[in-house]
Amino acid sequence: MSKFNLDKEKIDLVYLWVDDQDFNWYNKKTYWQNKLNLNSNIENATASCRFQNHNELKYSLRSVEKFAPWINNIFIVTDNQKPDWLDTNNPKIKIIDHKDFIEEEYLPCFNAVALEFHLHKIPGLSEYFLYANDDMFFGHTVKKTDFFTKNGKIIERTNKLNYTKSQLEDSENFVETIPVHFNKAVFYSNAMMYKKFGIIPNYIDIHNITAYKKSLIKECCNIFSEEVHNTCKQKFREGISLQRLIFSYYAYYKKELINKKSHSINNQSKILDLPKYHPLRLFKKLDYITLHLGKYYTPHSPECIIKEKPLLFCINDTISSRKRHHELFQKMINQYFPEISSFEKPQQIHICLAANEAYSLHCAAAILSIIENASKNVHLNFYLLYANISDKSKEKISKISTTKNSNIKFIKINPEIFKDCPIPKNLHFSIETYFRLKIPSLFKNLDKLLYIDCDTTTLGDISELWNIDISDFCAAACQDINDVNHLTDIMKNAPYFNAGILLVNCKKWREENIEEKCFEFIHNNSNKIIWVDQDVLNCVLINKIKFFDQSWNLEYNPSSDRISYLYKDNEIKLIHFISKHKPWNSSIKNKYAKYYYKYAFKTPWKLKTIANFIRIKIQFINMLVSDHKIAKKLALECKGNRVVLWGASIYLKNLIKFHHINTKEIIGIIDRDPGKTGKKIGRYKIYHPNSLELLKPNKIVSSVINHPKMEEFIKKELEQRKLDIQIDTSLFTK
Repeated sequence: MSKFNLDKEKIDLVYLWVDDQDFNWYNKKTYWQNKLNLNSNIENATASCRFQNHNELKYSLRSVEKFAPWINNIFIVTDNQKPDWLDTNNPKIKIIDHKDFIEEEYLPCFNAVALEFHLHKIPGLSEYFLYANDDMFFGHTVKKTDFFTKNGKIIERTNKLNYTKSQLEDSENFVETIPVHFNKAVFYSNAMMYKKFGIIPNYIDIHNITAYKKSLIKECCNIFSEEVHNTCKQKFREGISLQRLIFSYYAYYKKELINKKSHSINNQSKILDLPKYHPLRLFKKLDYITLHLGKYYTPHSPECIIKEKPLLFCINDTISSRKRHHELFQKMINQYFPEISSFEKPQQIHICLAANEAYSLHCAAAILSIIENASKNVHLNFYLLYANISDKSKEKISKISTTKNSNIKFIKINPEIFKDCPIPKNLHFSIETYFRLKIPSLFKNLDKLLYIDCDTTTLGDISELWNIDISDFCAAACQDINDVNHLTDIMKNAPYFNAGILLVNCKKWREENIEEKCFEFIHNNSNKIIWVDQDVLNCVLINKIKFFDQSWNLEYNPSSDRISYLYKDNEIKLIHFISKHKPWNSSIKNKYAKYYYKYAFKTPWKLKTIANFIRIKIQFINMLVSDHKIAKKLALECKGNRVVLWGASIYLKNLIKFHHINTKEIIGIIDRDPGKTGKKIGRYKIYHPNSLELLKPNKIVSSVINHPKMEEFIKKELEQRKLDIQIDTSLFTK
């Protein structure tokens, strides 16, 4: 006989899984429950919490891939079901139906214990295997030797029990005094071992991933065949039955098992109550944690799992679990296992953009940035709404959008639908901005869709944005960086969001007729609309928006940067180039232009991108020359005067910095923004207009670029303060 080698031994993993939302299964369960006259309560194990599916299996499989890649085959035991997210083409996954390994006399079966007494009959199961419920997880890297010794013995994590010999000898009477069915089964299993072999194991295994040997289970089931039969014929766990713990008891009797003492759940709780760096923590490490969700069961939030990172953990649903408990679990498990595993079908993400011919290049760059930063386990479905994009441009966009993990559809929109939608002449918007209002009716088969403007560059994994839960909201968006006052009479104190990145709950929009309400608002309030469709959506969706972090919509305006200082570059997930100053058309210094050009250079418009890049550089050089002249004129203008500059703009900041303006005659800068008061640009302090009397300038030079009404505006400010000061608005007019 060859020597046993654990390293070479294949070890499988078995799960039991059920989908309680499956209509056929639910009807079958209800039929048998009523036929047997069983109520949904904790005693007879028909309670809904025993069968509820919260996609725990998905995350348990992620834990397998991350921490136990040595697992061979994964058998998922179901009743003619399979998870819709599961990739059954994965070579490790084996779906096993109840009828494939359970005798017909025991079917249908809603009793997990009955299923467990048939594990050894699963076709193709390895001799050494692990067994888990779907709410059990690996918490960090595990080895085969965490479950089996090098000579093939089972390692069992256990807690002590205190049954006495007299209780076991009077088992038929004593078992009736035990109130909880599970405890009855544990006692009964001890009693059977005492009756058959004269031993009292007197321990209970932890409620977590457990190791077994198939041959030992088979022997055990043969020895206790009558008791196993009586257990398996129970459709639900409603009577006296064995517990799978007897497999371990039998291995213990056969000297094939090593007991590893573990902390009880009560002791776990006491340890978790200690501060993280308490000295006792050095000696009382938790190699597993079991939390029972529910009002009466959970003294600790599931977040403790993240802090402790145990070898194994279990988050067990109970009869008193509520929505908030499941939300806490979902938050924790998403944080612990954010990466999709190879056991999951690629997640389908639906992304909509709108563009015209002039924006084809920038649309392609935006799409490419999404594709290159997305998880490899997602499939991106792009939809481009357009009215006038050429076939040649569509072909180019399609070329970069069609990959193994992405595709694109072009949807032509009739612009006449939006003929009554106002477009302010002095702003940079086109009619395409209104196309997003039609999303719910354009995509009647989708419940959710992500809209992204074309003047964006994505740097993060878009699935993070897609997976925001908006089931109770019409959409998710980011609060806009600008203060909006023109809609106060409608919005009151409601926050104003930026509609450039919008996660749309299409189903809810259809249910609440949001599209119809948007066009009705346009018809009745066109005179109030400035920021086009964004104004419309904000007024219609008041208190129906979930807000996400600005890192997913960093609104960057190089002429008035109000947010970039809040984030390091590696913290930014999506850059939104707002205002008319885009990386491809403005010579104003743009700190994020490099990210746009990174992707624009990879599009089929490479030559056009190079031309744009060179043109902007030439414009920048010309601007430096022009600004140098302005700086010299400013020095002459200030000579012999006490001058204040009006307007603490980004342009002025760059002018002072790059041209080393250090004129003593300039005594300060005036700006109405109270947030800038007290700050400095170069050596010059920023003041509010209220400080004019204190500063006593004899000349004001407007430092706002190309503002035709600036002189009129400054005059009004001076009239209010009854000041007579010379005004010059010509210097910064280009």
